[in-house]
Formats: sequence, structure tokens, C-alpha cells
Amino acid sequence: METRLILVCSLILLAFSCSSAQKAAAKEQLNQGAKLFNEQKYTEAIQVFEKVLEKDPENTKALYNIAISYIQLKDDDKALIYLNKTVEVNPFYEDAWYNIAYLLYKKGDFKGAVEAGYNGGTDALNILRNSIAKLKEQGIEIPADTVQQIIIGALDRPTIDSTIEKYSKDYKKCYETALAKNSDLEGRTIVNLVIRGEGKVASAKINRTSLNDEALNLCILDITKKIVFPVPKGGGIVIVNYPFVFRPVRK
Repeated sequence: METRLILVCSLILLAFSCSSAQKAAAKEQLNQGAKLFNEQKYTEAIQVFEKVLEKDPENTKALYNIAISYIQLKDDDKALIYLNKTVEVNPFYEDAWYNIAYLLYKKGDFKGAVEAGYNGGTDALNILRNSIAKLKEQGIEIPADTVQQIIIGALDRPTIDSTIEKYSKDYKKCYETALAKNSDLEGRTIVNLVIRGEGKVASAKINRTSLNDEALNLCILDITKKIVFPVPKGGGIVIVNYPFVFRPVRK
């Protein structure tokens, strides 16, 4: 198994987070960092990517590239810190999940490697299989067909987004109800859901949340459990960590 190195020089920022000048500066810094990385100047590259984070702490491209730079510097612990920050901001970042699974496997954390590998796409299949084999050697059983089901039973991001979007009015009502009680309420809730082979949601639970409102989170779960997705390609189950972000509209 080899770690996957992907340098991305493009930049995506929320429209309200930075001015056009700041965006241009950040993009230039990402390009500069990528150049330093390609020249194998990894420490210098990290310093440049850190400057991007000073302007935009949730820039996944900068977070991920710092992690990959630390991998090249043989500092897996720091790499994991930044990889975990990457998937916290974007739970769909498959390359970050892949590298988390890879590093945890190296460390002998096979259970952690399996959990991360579920989100690492088809490229993480070998890590999943090898991790499950190691767990079996330790007497820990994980159904072997679980991996195949998750990989084969695939739904792409646009399909999941468009399906959940159909229920946006329902989610909005949940938030408006909570907002009526707390006008400053805002944050992110990540829901872990398992989609069965016929497209129905088998389970939904809160993965993590910054919303301090139990009623709102329960409302989100109730709606999510009712969603029917398209049938996954190849059958089997699909595991998704989906982020819901709520912010009041301020005039």
C-alpha cells in the first residue's frame, strides 16, 4: 500500500468569507505551496499552506496538502491531525479518508483503519480487507461481505445531495422552530446514515454536532430516516456522513 499524493491548486471559499483580493492571494499561496511541494521542499510548503489557513481556517485544500507534506516528512502523527481536520470540514473528502486509513493501518490501529476505510472510496478496498484480516488474527470478527457491500453499493455525492435537497423545506422548518427560541443558533451537524440496498435509510444518528439544541438534532434525524434514495449501484449498503450547516440570514 502506498499513500496517495494529490496536490490541488484550486481554491473554494464561501462567498462571504473573504474579499476577491483575499481569494486571489490565497489561490496564489496554494499555487506557491504546490510548487514547493513538487520541489520536495515540504517544510516550506507547509509554512505557505498555513498562511492560507490564517485567512480561511476551514480550507480543505490547505489542510489536506499540509497533511500530505507531513507524510513526506515521515511525521504521521501531525499528518493525522490535519487529515482529521480535513474530514471534519468535509466528510466526503475520500482522499483524506484513504490516507487516514493508510496511516492507521501502519500504526496497527486496524479497527480505526476499517472505520476510515469505509469513507475512503474504492481505493481503500485493499486497506479494508487487510485490516479485517488483521482483526481476525486478533480474534475480532467483522463480516467480510460488509466491505464488498459498502464498496459495490455506491451512491455518488451529487445523487445524495439532490435527494436530500428535496427535503430542504422540512429541514428549514426544523431550524426555524429552533431559531425562534434562540436567534443566535447556528452551526453544523454531521449525520451518519446507512442506506439499504433498496434505497431506504436503515439507520441515522448524530456523528458530531456544534448545535447545542437536542430538539433540532432530533428533528434532523426524523426527516433523514424518512428519505428514500435511489437504489445503490450493485446493491448492498451505503454508509454516509452528511453535513447539515445552519446559519441565520442576517440583513
